[in-house]
Amino acid sequence: MQTRGARSLVSSPDQPRVRRAGDLTSVLGGALLLLWAVVNRERLDPLNRALADLVDVLPDWSLEPLSVVYSFGFVYGVVVLVLLLAGGRAHRDALRDVVVALALAATIGVVLVRLFHGVWPYVVPEIGITYPERQTPVFRIAVTTALLVAASPHLARPLRRLGWTIVGLAVLAGSGLGFGLPSDALGAVGVGLIAAGTTFLVLGAPSGLPDRAAIADAMHRLGAPVVDLRFPPSRSWGVRPVLATTTDGTPVLVKVYGRDATDQQLLAKLWRTLWYREERRTFTFSRLQSVQHEALVILWAARAGVPVPEVLTAGRANDEIALLAVTAGGTRLDRLPPEQLTDGLLEQLWGHVARLHGAGIAHGSLDASSVRVVDDRHQFHDLNAGTISATAADRARDVVELLFSTAALVGTDRAVAAARTGLGDDALVAALPYLQLPALDAATRARADDPKALLRELLGTLTEALDHDPPERVELRRLSPRTLVFAVLGILAALAIVPMGGGIDLASVTAELSGATWSWLLLAWVFGQAVFVTEATSMSFANTASVPFRPLIVLQIGAKFIGVATPGVTGTVAANAAFLSRFGVSRAASLTQATMDSVAGILVEVVVLILAFTFSDLDLGVDLADTDLALGRLALMLVLVVTAATLVVARIQKLKAPVVGFLATVWEAARAVVADPARALGLLGGNLATRVVRALVLWLALMALDQRLGLALVLVVVIATGILQAVVPVPGGIGVSEAVMTGFLVALGVPEAAAFAATVAYRFVVFYLPIAQGAVAMVWLTRHDYL
Repeated sequence: MQTRGARSLVSSPDQPRVRRAGDLTSVLGGALLLLWAVVNRERLDPLNRALADLVDVLPDWSLEPLSVVYSFGFVYGVVVLVLLLAGGRAHRDALRDVVVALALAATIGVVLVRLFHGVWPYVVPEIGITYPERQTPVFRIAVTTALLVAASPHLARPLRRLGWTIVGLAVLAGSGLGFGLPSDALGAVGVGLIAAGTTFLVLGAPSGLPDRAAIADAMHRLGAPVVDLRFPPSRSWGVRPVLATTTDGTPVLVKVYGRDATDQQLLAKLWRTLWYREERRTFTFSRLQSVQHEALVILWAARAGVPVPEVLTAGRANDEIALLAVTAGGTRLDRLPPEQLTDGLLEQLWGHVARLHGAGIAHGSLDASSVRVVDDRHQFHDLNAGTISATAADRARDVVELLFSTAALVGTDRAVAAARTGLGDDALVAALPYLQLPALDAATRARADDPKALLRELLGTLTEALDHDPPERVELRRLSPRTLVFAVLGILAALAIVPMGGGIDLASVTAELSGATWSWLLLAWVFGQAVFVTEATSMSFANTASVPFRPLIVLQIGAKFIGVATPGVTGTVAANAAFLSRFGVSRAASLTQATMDSVAGILVEVVVLILAFTFSDLDLGVDLADTDLALGRLALMLVLVVTAATLVVARIQKLKAPVVGFLATVWEAARAVVADPARALGLLGGNLATRVVRALVLWLALMALDQRLGLALVLVVVIATGILQAVVPVPGGIGVSEAVMTGFLVALGVPEAAAFAATVAYRFVVFYLPIAQGAVAMVWLTRHDYL
């Protein structure tokens, strides 16, 4: 029978500890909250003032209940500490985590309160304090948050939820009782996040996986009892592999997904799916879905006659554990002695790859470690990233990864010969465009001492054996000192030209910005970083190939640097084409898909402007009637140019074949995108989200200067500025954007100096600062062979 403490504490003493990305996020998020509190120590910004006004409306009779609520944090902390102490040696590490986090939060809190106010913080303000003074941060909230976050991996879910409820109520109560402003209370939450996150980054956080007894009980409940449970070394993230034996002596591998396994928390799973390449094909929202997915792929492969392990059980035994159990045994292919890696074994392996793909199944991570050899027969294991509706790209990635990993084991000649015999030349030719370093998983690349050299050798051997030309690669000019100098000179030119054009000197701009609320500007910069994600999202929907999201985001950052050197979208389209070519996308298709992203953006902008000017009385100070003649001339010129180009191509045979072939590829790529409504919606939605994020940056910059405009109006200003900027061939729109946006804001009633200051802040967030980020991103992309 379990005790109450056992039901409240769920961590086991022998589970592995990991350093999670979420802990770093806690530290960074806490630092932002604390910075906001420090910035507002001397004066209130509009957001803090609004929160303070919300607290001020509380009636006088609420002070006593607020005092009781505020005391809940102290009581909660005592209860958690008592539970951990009662847990004995089994929860000694948990107690250590909490004590370290409490000590760190208390130290930070004491130092800040002493530094800002010259007094000691209120530890137990309920005793002897009638008229408290404001303190930054609120000490009680800081230590309560630190205790809750540090203890969370060890607590049952009801206790965790109760803890966060108490912290939220403490923020409200602390502000209402006068212990601090809302920013001080939220800054205290930031201190707690910093303390707990730092603790886990240094000591590691428990992965939230069940112990042997819980796993054995779960297997028994699912009707597959096992004995002799062992935990092999593993770097699997959030999933615990367990080796065991059935009652009749059959070796078993159990994949255990505990309730607190970080990989199965929805936001963490989403993050890894977008960020890491090994997660690119499978997205699940729960532990049970992950288990069921892999079991389905294994059963489907077995039905097609592919050698895979037998599924013994799969499901969720209780609220805490979901698991998949399959037969185990054998030796991994990459651990076989060289004399056992025979050509016959490799050819048989490739033959079963052909059968797997013929059934419409892709493995998803098919390298030498996922193949086990049992009595001169092989089996495919680890199908958690597999799919039963494989695309040509999925099949090609399987071929490339297995070909590369076997070449690392037996050499390129034997690896290619076995693949040709077992798989066939047609499948190898189809996979040839994917034989590039970015198309390989990190684990696959690590199998070679020099992955680039092995890849070059393998590519040469394969193209020679198949008598096929290497795949097309779009080359992009590498970074040069000339480009860096150009970027710096461009920024200096903007600082010199824009003030002259607007009739405003730098002194007036400095005066406006010195009176700005810097917490709003900091928030604008934070939100501005989201534009890289929205741009990557729209580009991912534009492409039919499977492209990892992390380098796609980095590419958008690098594009900010490229945009300084070339006007419009020319440089960006070229960079996108070079990037996509690394994933087997042809030159025409990559150029088309990258261009379609830009065209979708223009379409979104035009629709927004049409709606704005049609259904409102918006006036940006531009008389569109005077532009009718110019637009007519431009349309006539475009018609003449297109007609002349068509006649030239039709009469010159040397041009006709490549142009027609290019247009055919363009048409197929366009059909692939438009034919899928979800992809088209994602493409347009991603571009709209990009414009909204930029508008939010300008809106926050205006708020920092105490200027009020509706977000919809600001969106129109941003879009209209972008359209006019694209017409003028100035790199990055330097000078043009500043002048145009300032004019639009002035037309909407913003004072001239404030309009220009807001524009400068906006441009620094969305253009000038990302140039430096883009230079670093380009180095990363080049170093990792994405460009």
